[in-house]
Amino acid sequence: MDPDSAVRAFRKKHVKDAYFQMVRELRDNAAQRAFARIETLSKTAVSEHVRLEASKWVAGVDGVAPVKRVEGRFSHDIAFNPFDYGDRPFDVTPEAGDED
Repeated sequence: MDPDSAVRAFRKKHVKDAYFQMVRELRDNAAQRAFARIETLSKTAVSEHVRLEASKWVAGVDGVAPVKRVEGRFSHDIAFNPFDYGDRPFDVTPEAGDED
């Protein structure tokens, strides 16, 4: 069919209607076909990575969230507040005879 004949045919209402009906059917079933294809990959793919990712996707569609890496971070602040001995000096010199 030459391009001019295709353009003339597409101007006819019944040809347009048939075309848009086929497109609508393809689009309506695309989600089901994609789901079926991915579900099949989750079982039969040669690559373990592909099977894992497809399984995660299928689980996500069913509302099952994939396990995420759990990570905890802990931090500790240690502060030393010196003792307050007032204004008097504190003598730590050992007394005579207390030597060890």
